Amino acid sequence: MKSHITEYSCQYTDQLRKKHKIWHDGKLKYFQLNGRFILYTEADNVVLASEFITSSKDLEKILNPDEFGVAEHHIFSKFLIIISDILCTYDKEVQINAFKDKRSISEIGGTTMASSRKLKYDESNEASMPARATPSPTHSSNSNSLSLALKFNRPFKPPKRISKVTTGANLNRPSIRSKRVDENTNLTVDLKGHMSKIIDPVRHEPTVPTLLQNFIDKEQLHRFRVNSSSKLRVIRCNPIIL
Repeated sequence: MKSHITEYSCQYTDQLRKKHKIWHDGKLKYFQLNGRFILYTEADNVVLASEFITSSKDLEKILNPDEFGVAEHHIFSKFLIIISDILCTYDKEVQINAFKDKRSISEIGGTTMASSRKLKYDESNEASMPARATPSPTHSSNSNSLSLALKFNRPFKPPKRISKVTTGANLNRPSIRSKRVDENTNLTVDLKGHMSKIIDPVRHEPTVPTLLQNFIDKEQLHRFRVNSSSKLRVIRCNPIIL
């Protein structure tokens, strides 16, 4: 299908946010049939970007001859364009199928796109999705049977609390025991007489004087005696009356 094509000389830059931009010479082609813009380099004729614009207001603003060389147009996502002048116009056969696919993507509403994507997803995954397992007839027939969780799980029972000490443990406690169990003969030995000798202060004699008698003998005591030939000194003191 033939389309009327117009070529423009332009300047382009990819420095979108800089205040002082560097501009390059290029060519811009506009296809009237499908509203397509193609940006080329001037020297090598390399395609830099391509975009479809279908809005009549945007097309009128971009192709307005009064704004040539002045207005900056953000036709492409990565480039800014300043159209300088018209180079030539001609007719050429173009493929409209690619344009129809592009236009359908841009103009179809969100609801239609969502439904079509969902349909494609369902069709592609219909064969790959495994079928759900159906319950066996044995389980369905016996409705009163308990499940495995109810059958094997038992309710929690708190541990038993031991309030009193057993007799065997009571005998072996050193703080209160009055008897002792011999490990070799397993016989109980009474400790009342032994405990009375250690604990009873009346029956038990103090051990400190005996230690002093063993430590200090008669030969060492004479060192602490006062010499009989030494003079006696009288210490006089006046009483303090309050």
